[in-house]
Amino acid sequence: MQTRWLMLTAGMLVGCQTTSAPIVTTPTLNIRTAPELASTPAVHTSRYVTERAAGAEMVDILGIPLEARLPVVGQMTVEEGMAFLLNGSGVSLRPPSTYAQTQLYAQPLPMSHSDLGKLPLRSALQVMAGQAFMLEEDVVRREVGFRLKPGYVPPKPRLHDNEPRVKGWSESAHLSDIAMTPALKQSLKANKASLTDNDALFVGESTSRSTPAKQKMSTYRVKKGETYRKALTRWAHKEGNRHLAFAQDAAFLKALESISTTGFEKTGTLSMAVAALTASVPRLSSMRLHPNPRLDLVAFHPWEGDSVTTIMIQGNTLKQAVKDTVKHYDWHWDEAASWPVNDYPFSAFPLVTRQGDISSAMATILGPYPLKAQRLDATKTIYVQESNPL
Repeated sequence: MQTRWLMLTAGMLVGCQTTSAPIVTTPTLNIRTAPELASTPAVHTSRYVTERAAGAEMVDILGIPLEARLPVVGQMTVEEGMAFLLNGSGVSLRPPSTYAQTQLYAQPLPMSHSDLGKLPLRSALQVMAGQAFMLEEDVVRREVGFRLKPGYVPPKPRLHDNEPRVKGWSESAHLSDIAMTPALKQSLKANKASLTDNDALFVGESTSRSTPAKQKMSTYRVKKGETYRKALTRWAHKEGNRHLAFAQDAAFLKALESISTTGFEKTGTLSMAVAALTASVPRLSSMRLHPNPRLDLVAFHPWEGDSVTTIMIQGNTLKQAVKDTVKHYDWHWDEAASWPVNDYPFSAFPLVTRQGDISSAMATILGPYPLKAQRLDATKTIYVQESNPL
């Protein structure tokens, strides 16, 4: 009896030590995890052609090629150029956290970087940053920023205007950026535009180095009930420009003559005000600003992404004005055959056209006169004739 009780007790103890099977939760059928894009099957674009699906490439936003062309709106900074390229990409530019990064953003953008052609967005941003900075990508926040590479010397903070700046290469292998302090931020705000201007080295006009003046900040307004053309004319003359040209495009001129129903106000530079206006007024969304400091001229046009030609049409007579314009557009003028008509008095005016569009230029110049221009493309020669010969 005692032996039987011991065996029963042992059996009960062994049974208590047996673990139960885990409960497996079956996931609901309406939720599933998507496979990696790299494993996405190929796409058959035709019977015999198979191409890799574009999903993996489209996830890498910075790797997507684009036309890296910036509008010519005066002297842009590196930060403004990068922000323009990132606009619409879903990726933002990370605010600077060090003095070196802030100085990078404040530097003037070289003219050669305003038209880089078609290349990946990542490459365009790295070109603008230069060889001393490395591009950092935050794929979670969708931000990009830049950090000084090891071996490069960060610029010395300028607490006073007369304090010298440090230039050159670092002798140490690892140097971190200088941390920003309230004093440095205040100093930077006061001296943001005091960087050395080296744009002339890229455009080839001059090898001298100069320090550009700080851009003037003004308040630009469009009054309620005022036409946009009247407001833009006031803005341009407020900046001190002597000459102002509007593109002779019918739809563009009609949009400029429309009346503002709500008004508009922006504090900043002229280029910043124009950019803000185009963003807030849909009918002016394609308008671009093109300054020509050499001619003391500023032009407004609707040809987004296209290069333009600006010129002061001038001469003592209409013939002289047409002749000079033809040569400016790099066309041929035959002194004996190009002008077999009467001459007329002429008053100078500024003009903006698409780059090289001599037909539009001739139509604008000869419009008020009973004349027309004919072009011989084989020899790039312009001939002026009477529009209604007897």
